[in-house]
Amino acid sequence: SRLPDAASGIAQDRSRLDQRASAAVELLRGIAVKHAPAVLASSFGAEDMVLIDLIARHELPIRVFSIDTGRLPEETHALVERARERYGLAIDIYTPDTRALQIFVREHGQNAFYRGVDLRRACCAVRKTEPLARALVAKGAWITGLRRSQSVTRSEVAVEEFDGAHGLPKFNPLVDWSDDDV
Repeated sequence: SRLPDAASGIAQDRSRLDQRASAAVELLRGIAVKHAPAVLASSFGAEDMVLIDLIARHELPIRVFSIDTGRLPEETHALVERARERYGLAIDIYTPDTRALQIFVREHGQNAFYRGVDLRRACCAVRKTEPLARALVAKGAWITGLRRSQSVTRSEVAVEEFDGAHGLPKFNPLVDWSDDDV
């Protein structure tokens, strides 16, 4: 008698996941219409792969971009290529300004971010913040795979936020998804 109970539980989980995916697609569709051009910022983590899959399968007019800090593992580069091939998507890659990065590394070393908070912030400014700012120029909104359950610092993340630093709406369609949902 346990087998039917297990099958019922699996069916309920699948139904709940289908509802979550449908809600995410509807949100993405609305973002694409109301905030064109919209972009997905992808680090190619599990959440971002879910969003890429939804965008591609539903042919949503949302571009995908990633920031290559110059420190990404080869596995990430390989995953970018696999995603391009599988989904037929153009994925824009933004890199740090070469001159700014050369100056930072010359003055502080390749691994300066390990030597304190100030150097970590300076490194992030060169490797992440500036390329992100370029990626968001002339965009109507950006989308991330942030989820509340990822960490304590993300527990207050909303589905829709306003990113004052970049002057545009930021959406987190998977905010309420669990690890199992992803």
